Amino acid sequence: MKPKIHLKPLLTIVFLVFCPLLLSTPLSAELSVESYCQAAAQVGQQELVYLGKLDVLTGKYTESYSDFQRYCSNPKVYLDQRAAFQKEFNDAKAAIFTVFGTTPAEYSAFGIVNKDAIAAYLAANPDVKATLEGLSGEINKFKAKVKVPTYCLLTIAHAMQKFAQINEQIEVARQYSDTRESFLEQEQLKRKEWDAKINTLFKLFDTSIEEYLTFMGKNAQATKQYLDRHEVIKKKIDELSGQVLTVLRQYEELRKNIVTKATPGPPRR
Repeated sequence: MKPKIHLKPLLTIVFLVFCPLLLSTPLSAELSVESYCQAAAQVGQQELVYLGKLDVLTGKYTESYSDFQRYCSNPKVYLDQRAAFQKEFNDAKAAIFTVFGTTPAEYSAFGIVNKDAIAAYLAANPDVKATLEGLSGEINKFKAKVKVPTYCLLTIAHAMQKFAQINEQIEVARQYSDTRESFLEQEQLKRKEWDAKINTLFKLFDTSIEEYLTFMGKNAQATKQYLDRHEVIKKKIDELSGQVLTVLRQYEELRKNIVTKATPGPPRR
């Protein structure tokens, strides 16, 4: 009998807050509704290629015991390959947008502003509509297929980063245990340093902290079923979760002792 899975540890290693950046850009003078749809089809084809490569890569590191162990020892190889695939996809999109005389931001803005005109064009051109809907459907199938194993790999990489971060903060607490102001200053610097690293990690996984935080609520059953079939992955997640909680408690105790320490008053006369 397989051991009962506990999903709660998957959520215990989440500690970040992202601030999304909103960009405002002018509309492209080059795009038309027809060329927008042509560009959309080409971008969709490139996205299918990109997602297919990620699917194969993620499958390799979650379905092979030896490759999964290598991932747990050093996720960098997997992350570097994801980054390479992202660059290929982004370069392909940039080349498409260049041909159509636009930029990603202008393309996105055009689609929003001209939503009704695009819908009318597609209604009058059912073959184009069918092509775009077919691509969208295939893309959604890929995303649904890979999201649980990808989430598990992200959870592991995130936990490993948090474990390293908290251990560094423990060293800061020990080094500046007698000086509250210096400790708080160094603590803030260390957090900013690690926020940048973790921000990069989420970008490599094509997600955000908001999506990560809500994933289990939306996919609890699918994740449970997946981890029931991949007990090695479940065991690693639970192990890392426990390690993070242990060092976090240690750090919180050290921090409490420093920040609540009474500030020495003036000497008595």
